[in-house]
Amino acid sequence: MSRVFGFLALAPTPLSPPTPPAEVELVWQAPKECPTGEEVESLFEALLTSEPTGTGTLEAHAVVTKTPRGSWRLELTTRIDDYTDVRKFRGATCQDLAEAAATLFAFALEPALHEPAPDPEPLPPERTPEPEPAPEPEPKSEPRLQPPSPEAPTDPQPQPLKRRRLFTAVSAGPDIGVTPSVTARIVAGLGFNWRWARFQADVAWLAPQPTPPNLSNARVQAVGGLVRGCGLPGGDTWRFPVCAGFEVGGTIARVDRGSGLETISGPWAGPLLSAGAIRQFDRVGLFLAVEGAGVVFRRNLRLANDAIYGPANGSLRVLAGLEVSFF
Repeated sequence: MSRVFGFLALAPTPLSPPTPPAEVELVWQAPKECPTGEEVESLFEALLTSEPTGTGTLEAHAVVTKTPRGSWRLELTTRIDDYTDVRKFRGATCQDLAEAAATLFAFALEPALHEPAPDPEPLPPERTPEPEPAPEPEPKSEPRLQPPSPEAPTDPQPQPLKRRRLFTAVSAGPDIGVTPSVTARIVAGLGFNWRWARFQADVAWLAPQPTPPNLSNARVQAVGGLVRGCGLPGGDTWRFPVCAGFEVGGTIARVDRGSGLETISGPWAGPLLSAGAIRQFDRVGLFLAVEGAGVVFRRNLRLANDAIYGPANGSLRVLAGLEVSFF
């Protein structure tokens, strides 16, 4: 860490958000021979002398690349509320750039690190001057770490996507297992994203389908509601939710008895597993998912002593849809 402390005196202009943040949320993209994002976080945490006292989260997106000449290039974008800052640096090694970025994060979390130390108070004059000793040769100093030199401004670069929290989603696709034959499933829901996870609640409607003629003269539809929690690996543009949840609903049949239509219904419930992919475009995302649900409780549909319909022991559906994020 001695090289990092040497950089403190030579660092470029520190980040200057309106108020110091309470934490840094770092997305670090670099070749394998470079330090990892976790190592960069450890570097700037080691520089702090106290717990951060600011508010909010400083979102940082860093991209490190190697130039054809063998040097290293860092593009660092930071954002908090309405404040956005883009910096570009060059360095002799990838480690130099990691330490430079860590130092800037430490300055942002604890601005006092960058404030110059106060001048020492002058000593009182001595009454009897003493002869000065012969000067001793100064020890050979090691070369100081030079900071990466900022590049000249270039054309504006695409900004990393902001990870928004609250979202709503709509989707549709084929479903088999709940109604007598393959039917259309339409879903609407609301959810909340964290950095690596999400929670979502949905309601669904399944279009009516006729029962086989040898069973009854009825048309069966279904409604349901489900909740799920998901792991959310991926980056700013592609995410891959893997979810587990629970679904409850009811099948509804309208039976033609000759003398008129009669409506009967029965509940069902079971666990749910799903996996999919989301392509994110700022506030809008397109997704495709495959879901499978089991049935641990159900009540078959009967009218008098006649069996009308009973759902299968499970269902499978493929859904394509749209997400819109708000905050």
